[in-house]
Amino acid sequence: MKENIYEEYCKQVRQSLKKATRKERDSLTEELLDHMESHAEALVELGWELEEARDYAVRAMGDPETVGRQYDEKLSSFWLICWYALRVVLVVLAVWIPFIFVIDQGSAVCYNLQTRWSKDPVWIDFSGGADVLNRKTLEMEIPLDRHTVRIFRTEIYYEEVRERYMARIYTAYYSNNPFHPGSRLITSWAGVEGLDGGGGHLYINSGYQTYYGEVEKGQEHVVFYIENDATDTHVQVQVPLDWEEIR
Repeated sequence: MKENIYEEYCKQVRQSLKKATRKERDSLTEELLDHMESHAEALVELGWELEEARDYAVRAMGDPETVGRQYDEKLSSFWLICWYALRVVLVVLAVWIPFIFVIDQGSAVCYNLQTRWSKDPVWIDFSGGADVLNRKTLEMEIPLDRHTVRIFRTEIYYEEVRERYMARIYTAYYSNNPFHPGSRLITSWAGVEGLDGGGGHLYINSGYQTYYGEVEKGQEHVVFYIENDATDTHVQVQVPLDWEEIR
């Protein structure tokens, strides 16, 4: 239809634009439409037929591809480069974010399985060079709703400087479902009566925690506890202490 001749011309001009942003394309289209309509109206006032005036106004604008190319040459490439750079960044993020999540989730699963099965995890020696009198491996597990706490080792050592006996309890916790994120708050719910919290290493759904402190010579056990009113979890377990010296 003749009334769409302007739109068709502007469409061809827009197709030849390479650098222009959407706002610049819209601005150019509006400018071209106003110019052609004004030219056609002037011709009608001179006695031209409307359709002939419109055709002539379009032809007078010149080749649409040439008009678009000339307009393109006046534009800066800065925003176009920014737009393409942003698209590249978005594509990279779309690819890498799920990949990073998979790697992190995979590491969490491996560490969870290591925590529940390892008999001798890499650990820091907190005895400060004191003589360890006894090191005992235990197999004590405390099942909770979604987690399990494992008490896997006790140590008794003597500090000559302060002339006191010390005990250290090694614990581990893990989410029963290795793919479940778990909760790092377990260590804040747990403790050993009379002993302080020592070093630990927490991961996404598993971790280690030690407790150490002074004990009486010959003391038969210490009490490990978990207290959490929010989940109505109240657990107390006696952890035996073995005083047989290692020779």
